[in-house]
Amino acid sequence: MFFSRVSLSEDYGNIRELYLSAFPEQERIPFGVLAATVGRGGNLITYLSDGAFKGFSFTYTDGPRSFLVYLAFNPGDRGKGYGSEALADIRKRFGKDTFTVMEKPESGFTSAALCEGRRRFYERNGCTVPGMTLKSDGYLFDAVWLGAPVAQADMESTVSDYEAAQKNAGGTGVTLSAVSPGTSAADAAEKMYSASYGGMRKIPFEAFLSNGTVMLIEVSGEPAGYCASVSADGFLLVPYMAVEERFRGRGVFSESLRLLRSEHPDETVILLPEAPGVDERLQSMRYRLLKRLSALGFEDRMERYSLLGREYQIVSDKEAGKDDAERCLRRLRRRRKAI
Repeated sequence: MFFSRVSLSEDYGNIRELYLSAFPEQERIPFGVLAATVGRGGNLITYLSDGAFKGFSFTYTDGPRSFLVYLAFNPGDRGKGYGSEALADIRKRFGKDTFTVMEKPESGFTSAALCEGRRRFYERNGCTVPGMTLKSDGYLFDAVWLGAPVAQADMESTVSDYEAAQKNAGGTGVTLSAVSPGTSAADAAEKMYSASYGGMRKIPFEAFLSNGTVMLIEVSGEPAGYCASVSADGFLLVPYMAVEERFRGRGVFSESLRLLRSEHPDETVILLPEAPGVDERLQSMRYRLLKRLSALGFEDRMERYSLLGREYQIVSDKEAGKDDAERCLRRLRRRRKAI
């Protein structure tokens, strides 16, 4: 039996896992921010059949109008009619002035075939694709009416209010900015750098400050972490990136990484998580990190890289290997014997 319920606490883990796997990075906001909008216009609905989790929807309500932002089902549960039942449930809950969006084929992050399949799904379930374009989180989408026609200006107003709710929940509270030597920002970054990674031996902070880039992660203006990187030949190596413990679990790391990639769109970003077997106490943490990075579009390249007597794994958002990481670090070695 198919039914829906409003219960974030019971279904948090299932919703989060499906959210990260079902939507491309360009369409996602940090999940912690999404969850924080619930009760501030945001509505998370879980769909179950015979007691088993099948999928979820997230809708933002602004007065008489509602914006269906996300609708997803487990891969093995698609094509079974759950989506149609969910749309009927959404119409019943939120009324006729409900709309959603779907990716344009030219967006580049969803295939034309998938876009066409979604269009057929909506039209088969009584929705209308009016040929209107809406901008959400910086990307252009095709508007879809779930019920009655909704004016372009009204849809734009609701989308704008939804994005404002993100900001109030912390959506834009995360910032990433380069620091300069001798500044308070550099002092804050150095303090966190020294305390991170369990005090293990690291490349001297001054090497990144002089020959690479140190960026301070802030949440609403408060220092929350740092990112130390060096680039060469189209690759950006990030040996060290950390978020203070009190800011963890709030999507700060994921949002910081997204900001970093947006500032280096033409470079391949390489990360260096600990390799398997380096420290058994860290393996559970390492597994969670790799799972999170995979959801953000990074892949484990199955290559190890030795640095300061420790073994690391090459993980990158585009094809890369240990030779690319070495070229980046060679830039630090060449300019200053820091390693």
